[in-house]
Formats: sequence, C-alpha cells, structure tokens
Amino acid sequence: MLASDSELLTDAVLCDQIAFYLLAAQAPALVAAWVIERATRTPHVWQRLVDEASGRDDSAPYTDAVIREALRLRPPVTAIPWLLRSQATSADTTCRPGHPP
Repeated sequence: MLASDSELLTDAVLCDQIAFYLLAAQAPALVAAWVIERATRTPHVWQRLVDEASGRDDSAPYTDAVIREALRLRPPVTAIPWLLRSQATSADTTCRPGHPP
C-alpha cells in the first residue's frame, strides 16, 4: 500500500514496499526468463511451445507444465520469511510466537 499525502511514510511501510518490489514484483519476469532460457536450449520444447501458442484453443497444458517445471527448478523467491503464530517445541528447543522457526 502506498501512503497518501496525509500519511507519514514509516520505516515499516518503507520496508514492506522494498520487500515487495525486490521479491514479488520481479517474480513473473524471472519465471518468464527461465522458461525462455531453458526452452531455447531444447529445440523440440521451444517448437512445441510455439505450436501451442499458435493454436486456436485457449488451453495450453504443455505450456502450463513447462512453466510449473521452471518454477520447480528455479523458484523466483527463495527466501520466504516465516513467523510462528503459536509456541512450538521440538526436542529440547522451544520457539516463541513471532519468531522464525
């Protein structure tokens, strides 16, 4: 969310904006780049993607599979912050809510 003219841009809002632009905003472009990079190295994959895109049918199961495989091999966001909602105990370690696991 962007701050309006009447709001102060706090450090928390600024950090959220930076995290969004660094992580989330680039994800589609990174996935597209990996799909193109990997597909052009495999001519039969590239040709099948082109053929499917040129078809009259709106469904694209092969393209969907290629994109999913690119996401599996090269996830665009590798560091997702997790915070505990409730206390967790494992063996001799106890983590409090609000802390990373």
